[in-house]
Amino acid sequence: MPTGMTRPVSICLSPGWFIFPSQPNWAPFIPGRNFRKFPEFAAGGGCICIWTARLGYGLCDEDNDLDLPAIASLCDAFYIGGTKVGALFGEALVLRHEALKEDFRYIAKQKGGRLAKGRLLGIQFLELFRDGLYFRLGAHADRLAVMLRDFCRSRGLSLPFSSGTNQQFVTMPDSVLEELGRKYGFAYLRREDKTHSTVRFCMSWATREEDVRELMADIARLC
Repeated sequence: MPTGMTRPVSICLSPGWFIFPSQPNWAPFIPGRNFRKFPEFAAGGGCICIWTARLGYGLCDEDNDLDLPAIASLCDAFYIGGTKVGALFGEALVLRHEALKEDFRYIAKQKGGRLAKGRLLGIQFLELFRDGLYFRLGAHADRLAVMLRDFCRSRGLSLPFSSGTNQQFVTMPDSVLEELGRKYGFAYLRREDKTHSTVRFCMSWATREEDVRELMADIARLC
């Protein structure tokens, strides 16, 4: 885990909620073998919610062994992120536990977590799941990210995490990062030594292949 960052493994909320991230900002998508251990945390009672803001990219990971039905079977609630794959706003919350559904819409509205009129939100997910668009958008970003990952490996750059999702973590000389930062956006993750740092590159549903190839050309020129 990167130095100085909070590890969002689980958050316990009253009464007995356990929230797990499917793909934290600092790591790849959590594999199915780890997801299947989640129910053990609530064996003594409680509800499990899987935080899946980047679900589209995680499910399209080349090494992923989960699908939506499998995720639903492992928890009482999970949500499907929308903005990461092009939605204007919002997430879709899926409640599987019947006891959670009672009065939930009213409680959420009272706490400011639900729109009074949700038609526009619903239309977005209706279209995203029409003809597999949600997964095509995720696969597009993952493919470009993996292309960058494999290129960086071929250049001898260190990748502290093995990721098949839209997030790629690369260690580079600080001088190279300073130059790249004038042209590209990336997130600083951690310092590795006096002259090298690890950063996170993210692809999205809107990333163009020609832009990734231009980034690769600049890395080849600088490294």
